[in-house]
Formats: sequence, structure tokens, C-alpha cells
Amino acid sequence: MASLPISWDVELPERRKGASLGARKPRAQLIIGEGDDAERIYVPVSLGRSMLAFKDSGGAPTSRAELLYELGRRGEQGAFSRICRLVDKRDYTRQEIESKLKLDGYAKASSEAAIERAERAGIIDDARYARSFVRSKVYAGWGERRIAQELSRRGLSLADVEGWPDEFLDGRPESERALELVRTRRIPGKNAFPKLVRFLCARGYSTSAAMSAARSYLDESGKLE
Repeated sequence: MASLPISWDVELPERRKGASLGARKPRAQLIIGEGDDAERIYVPVSLGRSMLAFKDSGGAPTSRAELLYELGRRGEQGAFSRICRLVDKRDYTRQEIESKLKLDGYAKASSEAAIERAERAGIIDDARYARSFVRSKVYAGWGERRIAQELSRRGLSLADVEGWPDEFLDGRPESERALELVRTRRIPGKNAFPKLVRFLCARGYSTSAAMSAARSYLDESGKLE
């Protein structure tokens, strides 16, 4: 005798207007069973729609395990599609992608499988991201400290960047690079020295390099007090 399909459905959330930035994204619910004893699994809305399409096309799993297998399969594909849409706009690190998928509501297993697939395809490449990020920030005049901090926020380490620092820096002392950057700034009318030092420190230069550069800039401009 053939097994009968299990009872299941998907409940989509009501549409919301004007959701605030950073607010928790709405979830769909996969409902297994009926009544008060029904099991509810929260999933991304896009995955909920995919499961509804599966049901409408005649999908009739005969066990909970079969239903969850289909959910996992579609969840992985949904997560991978989400990754592709993200990196179509800009590059992301693995940690950033993990955070995005978690916020979306994808299960950890689906996210990890999709991320590993994206890494194999070269869609996500932390080494490539790190080299490109460091090169652009050095060109923008950032100091090592800020570069390292921003990489850390993205789950990367400056120590792991291939070729650092020889391939990225020209060998000049930090104070000389700080001086080159501060020369692009207009000298403030009041409290010039501390303001220039703060500017350089905010760009990632050490306090000693920032003070040396600010002093040299003011001196060559004839405004050192």
C-alpha cells in the first residue's frame, strides 16, 4: 500500500510598509501537521514561496523527513541565489555573507552549503577580497591600523594578506605617508595641530606618526605655532 502524503502547509506573513532599517525581516512558516500540535518552522519568505510552488505543482511528501529534505534542498538553492544577487553589486567576505543569510532566516546547514558552493565557484574569495580592499585603502591614504580594524570587522586579518606589506607599501616611513595625506587637507584656522593629528589618527596612523606629519605640514606652511 502506498503511503499517504503528510499534512503540511506554508503561511506567508502579511505585507508590511515602511519597515525600519535593521528591523528583523518577516518570516514565512512551514506548518507540519494540524491543530495545536502542528510543528512550525520559520523560513525566509522567498523559501516559503518556493515551498508553496512545490506544493501547488503536486509535491506530496509522505514523511516529515522527505518534506525537510525538500526544504533543505530549496533552502540551499535560495541561499545560493541570494549570494549571487549580493555579489552582483559588490564583493563580500564569507563572514559578511554568513551574517546576511542569517538575517534573512536561512538555516545554518543551507547557508554553509551555499557558501561552500560559492567559494568553489570563486564567487566568494576572502583572499581576493582582502588584497583588493587593502590595495584600495592604501591608495586612499589609510594607515595600517585602520586597514587592520576594518578587515577584522569583515572577518579577515591583515597578517593573512598575501604580499603584505611589501607589495602594498613603498617602504617609506609611516610619518611620510601621513604627511602626504595631510597635505591634501586645508589647514584649520584654529587649533590646527590637534585637529590635523585627530584627522590622521582617524585614518589609522599612529599618534607619533600623526604628530610628526602634522608638525611638518604646519612648519612647511609657515603656520607652526
